[in-house]
Amino acid sequence: MKILVTGGNGFVGSALVRRLVEKGMGDVYVLSKDDDVSRLMDVRKDIEFINADLMQPDSYRDKVKEIEPDVVYHLAWYAEPKSYLASTENLEHLKYGIDFIRFLYEVPGCKVIAAGTCFEYDTGYGYLSESTPEKPVHLYSACKLALRTVGSRLALMNDSPFLWARIFYLYGPYEHPGRLVPQVINSLKNGKRFQARTHGLQIRDYLHVDDVANAFVCLLKEDKTSIYNIGSGNPVRVKDLVMRIGKILGRADLVSFAPEDTPLNEPPFICANNERLKALGFREEQTLEKYLKTLD
Repeated sequence: MKILVTGGNGFVGSALVRRLVEKGMGDVYVLSKDDDVSRLMDVRKDIEFINADLMQPDSYRDKVKEIEPDVVYHLAWYAEPKSYLASTENLEHLKYGIDFIRFLYEVPGCKVIAAGTCFEYDTGYGYLSESTPEKPVHLYSACKLALRTVGSRLALMNDSPFLWARIFYLYGPYEHPGRLVPQVINSLKNGKRFQARTHGLQIRDYLHVDDVANAFVCLLKEDKTSIYNIGSGNPVRVKDLVMRIGKILGRADLVSFAPEDTPLNEPPFICANNERLKALGFREEQTLEKYLKTLD
């Protein structure tokens, strides 16, 4: 099998590439305009790197046609932690993502698996299943949902499968230092106080990035256009998550939170119903404790 991954040198993409190589799933190609392979050094010799820019179709069309991939994982997207939700970069990724998927259906027998987000849902429904109504409130999630809508219609027109994977919260190696878990870890390991800007009572669904990669591999078993949640299904208060990190590192004394009456300008509960994913054989393998031990 020939597998092409866009954004394969990113946080989620590199975890997926490493897992595809480890499992011997086939020939793995990474398409990216960024030639930074620091996240892939341990498997660099086992993959083929294609330097191309999705926003310049002429840079990839001939190369992809020559490969004729059986599966394409489309993960490339703008992901700067402090700005991605409202950035107009999302519009560019939507535009060129549609062009890319339309092109992919010119490749005979190509299955497309693309990354969405839990933020596409109306988060007022408790546990979020694939049938939960959609209500994106950010430009990021609106663009993701638009890509899913167009991609599924293109798939229907071309009689080819299009799988949409809605990722919930995650953590793990090579994560951007500006995100919550690495912020906590880096502060405490350096003996610095971590002062949360929130009370931490909001409930979220966190999954190790290697398990996210395993979930994407499970989607290879699905041959019908469909949506899958990629989450743990285990709700955890953000405060409890942060305190667990503090206790494991022996520096819980350095952690503090905002008062409990601090206004929360985000949904109080976001957690996946992942029964469909588990029906494909997905099982969570990693834990926060295991991950922190690898950092010693």
